[in-house]
Amino acid sequence: MLKKKLLLLALICGTFGFSQVKTQQKLQPIIKAGTYVAPQPSHNINASTPINRSLTNRSGNVTLDATPNVNQPQNQTVCNNSLTSAVNFTGTVPGTNFRWTNSNTSIGLAASGTGAIPAFTATNTSGIPQTATITVTPSLAGNSGGNSGGNSGGSGVSNILIVYADEGATNLQAALAAVSGVTQIDLFDARNDTPTVDLLNQYSMVVTFSNYTYQDNTAIGNNMVAYMNNGGVVVATTFSSYSNYGMQGDWLNYDPFENTIDLNFSWGSLGAYDASSSIMNNVSIVNSYFRTINTLSTGATLVASWNDGTPLLAYKGRAISISGHFGDQVTNAGYSGDFGQMIVNSGNFILGGNAIMGTPASFTITVKPAVDPIPTGTYYVGTNTSIQNVFGYNSIYSVYAANTGGSALAGTTVLTNGTYYATQTQNGCESVRTAITIVTYNLPSISSPTCGSRLSSITGAISAVAVPNATNYLFEVTGNGATQSLYSNTNSFNLTQLQGTIPFNTAYSIRVAAGFNGQYGAFGSACSILTPATPNTTQVITTQCGTTLASMTTPIYCGQIVGAQTYRFEFTAAGVSRSIDSPINSVQISNLVGGASNNTAYTVRVAAQIAGSWQAYGFACTITTSPASTQIRTNQCGTTLASKWAILYCSTVTGATAYRFEWSNGGSTLTYTSLQSNMQLGNYTGWASNTTYSVRVAAQFGGTWQAYGSACNVKTPASGPIPVFRGKEEHEVGLSIKAIPNPFEMEYVLMAQGGNQLPVQVSVYDMLGKQVDQFSVETSELENRALGTNYTSGIYNVMITQGDNQQVVRIIKK
Repeated sequence: MLKKKLLLLALICGTFGFSQVKTQQKLQPIIKAGTYVAPQPSHNINASTPINRSLTNRSGNVTLDATPNVNQPQNQTVCNNSLTSAVNFTGTVPGTNFRWTNSNTSIGLAASGTGAIPAFTATNTSGIPQTATITVTPSLAGNSGGNSGGNSGGSGVSNILIVYADEGATNLQAALAAVSGVTQIDLFDARNDTPTVDLLNQYSMVVTFSNYTYQDNTAIGNNMVAYMNNGGVVVATTFSSYSNYGMQGDWLNYDPFENTIDLNFSWGSLGAYDASSSIMNNVSIVNSYFRTINTLSTGATLVASWNDGTPLLAYKGRAISISGHFGDQVTNAGYSGDFGQMIVNSGNFILGGNAIMGTPASFTITVKPAVDPIPTGTYYVGTNTSIQNVFGYNSIYSVYAANTGGSALAGTTVLTNGTYYATQTQNGCESVRTAITIVTYNLPSISSPTCGSRLSSITGAISAVAVPNATNYLFEVTGNGATQSLYSNTNSFNLTQLQGTIPFNTAYSIRVAAGFNGQYGAFGSACSILTPATPNTTQVITTQCGTTLASMTTPIYCGQIVGAQTYRFEFTAAGVSRSIDSPINSVQISNLVGGASNNTAYTVRVAAQIAGSWQAYGFACTITTSPASTQIRTNQCGTTLASKWAILYCSTVTGATAYRFEWSNGGSTLTYTSLQSNMQLGNYTGWASNTTYSVRVAAQFGGTWQAYGSACNVKTPASGPIPVFRGKEEHEVGLSIKAIPNPFEMEYVLMAQGGNQLPVQVSVYDMLGKQVDQFSVETSELENRALGTNYTSGIYNVMITQGDNQQVVRIIKK
C-alpha cells in the first residue's frame, strides 16, 4: 500500500533530515472503460510459472554483435563568419551509424542530424563567445537470427513483460495493450520472486517499477543487465532508481538516471523534449504525480523533461529510465496521457532493426564574436611612413590593397596618398575590411625663431610650420631636467605656458607633432632654442594683449622671471592708474581697489620685484574688460507677481550705480529706475494690472547706461494700485494694518485701511523686547515705505499707533 510506503519514507526522511513526504490525494481515473483492449490475453506469471504459450528453445540462437563506439572528436574554436572543420565520425566497429544533437543552433548548425557534420559558416552576433555542445551517439544493427517472439527477432516491440514490486500493474498493462504492434503483455510480481534471465529473454521489452522493495534488488539488477546484453530492452520507471527500493548490482552502471533519494510528489506535465526523436512520436500529453528528482548518469542522453525542468525520459545503451510511477496502489491512477505510446516508442527506438546503442561522445564548437571594423575616414601619416611604423601593424592592424582577396601588405610598404583597406584583429579574429583614405604630409618642425637662436624674451612666441588640415599641435619641450608636453590649437606657443619656472640662459629642445581631430602623428625633427641670458622686464603675455576678457575674474598673465618675488600689474584708464601686487604671475582685474569698469579698455604694464628691488615696467598692453549686462533672475521669469509690493530682482553688477527696468507689453513701454538691483511696482505708476510685460534691465556705470540684458516675461498682479481714501468718512472706520508679505525674506510694507488722517507711529520689537525700528509717517505714505532690510531672521512685533487707535502685527523674517 502507498500509505505504508509513505509512512516508511517519512521515517527515512525524518531519520536522515530529508523533507517530509505529503500524503497523496486520490486521483481521477484516466483509463475509461473500453478504451484499452489487449489484442491477446495477458498473463500473471512468476519465475516458477511457465508461460502459457509455445516458445522456441533459444539456446544457441542468440548471436551478440559488438557494441558500437565513436572516436572522440576534437573541440573547435572559430571566428564569426568563418568555416568550421568538417567532422567525420569514426569508430572501431564496421557499419556503425552516428546520430548527433546540437545544444546551440545560433552558431549556424542544425539542432540534430545523422552522419558526418560538413564544414559550415559559423555565426555569432551576440558580442560574446557562443559555445555549442555536440553529442554524437553510435548505433549498430543488432542481433541476427533468433525467435521472432523474443528479443532478437522482428523489427520492434511485440511482447512485453511488466516486472513490478507493487500492488499491481493492470492500468499500465491496459495502456501498453492499446499501442499498435503490441501483441502480448505479461505481469510478474517481483516482491516475492525474481525473474530469471531465461524468462526475460523471451520478451522483446521488459518494463519495471517498484513501490515495495524487490525480493532481491541485486539479483534483479544483474539479471536485467544480462538480458540487455542478450539484446533486450529495459524500461525502468519510478521507484526502480530510488534508494533501496530500486534495482542494484550491475544495473547501477547502466541506469540512465543516477540512484536518487529525492522525491517529487506533485503533478508534472510534459516540458521540453527532442521533437526529432522517434520516442516522442504521437506523444503530446504526459502527466504524473508520483515522481523522483533525477540527474543523468555519464553517457546518458536526455529525450524529454518535465515542465519543472527535471528529467522525464533518458536512455543509455539499451536501458531507458522514466520518472513516473505506474502502479495500481491508488484508487485513481497517479498518471495520465500517452505513457503507453512513449514506452513502446522507446523500445522500438532501441530495437529499431534491433539497434545496439553505444556510449555517446561530446565535443564543443565555440564561435568567437564579430570584431568591430575600423571606422572609415581619412587618416594622415607623415611622408615616407612605412606600414610597419604604424602602431600595431601585424599585431592589431593589417592593411590591404584591395577590398577582397590578396594578402596583407608587407610592413616595409611605404604609404602614399590614396585608398587602402584596413582591418583589426582581436582574440585571433579579424574584422571585415574598411576603406580608408591615406593623406601624407611633411612632419612639422620649429620655424621661428631660428633653431640654435636665443629668445628675445621669455614670452616670445615659438612657431612651427603649419600643416594643411591639422586641427591642433603637440609640442614636446625638453630642458631644465624635464620633458613636458603642451597641446595647442595653433601652431605656436611660448615657454610661459609650461608648468613651473622657466630659467634664463637655458637651452630647450623642442619637437612638434601635427594633430588631426585629436589623433597625433609622428614628431618632426628637434630644434634647440635658448632662453634670454638675463632677466630684465616682463609684460602681459602676447596671447592676451588686445583681447576682451570673458569676465571680470578672467586671470591676466605676464611672463615669468626667475627669482621674482612679486609682480605688480598697473591698470590705467581715463588717466587714472591703479595697481595690483601678486606673488604669482597672474591677477584678476576684479581685485582692483574701487573696482573695475565694464566694457573699458585698460592699459596694462607689469614690473617684477627681485631681491627687494622693483624692476622697470615692461611694454604696455591693452586689455578690454567684459561688457556689463544684467537681467531679471531666471526663477522669476514667467511668473505672476503676488502683489504690487512683490520684489522683482535682477542680477547685481559690481560697480553699478543704478538699474533701469524697462517694461513693454507691445503697446507701450515704461521705464523705472532703481538705485538697487530690485524694484516694486507699488513705487511706480502707469502700469496695467493682470498684464504680461517683457522686462529688460540695464546697469549704469559712472553716469553711463550700459546695454540692456536679455528680456524676460513677468505678469503684473490681478489688481492694480489700490486707491487709498485720505479724507474723513462721515462714519470713520477704525485703523486696520496688514504686513505684506508675511513671512518675508528681504523686506515688507505695512498696508493701512480705515483710520483717520493723523500720523502713524510705528515701533518694531524683537522677541526679547529690544526695539529694532521706530518712525512716524503720514498714513498716506505708510505703504510706500519698505521695511525689514536690516532685520535678522526671527519673529517681530510691530506696534502701530494712530491717535487713540493701536494695533500689533506679528511678522516673521525667514
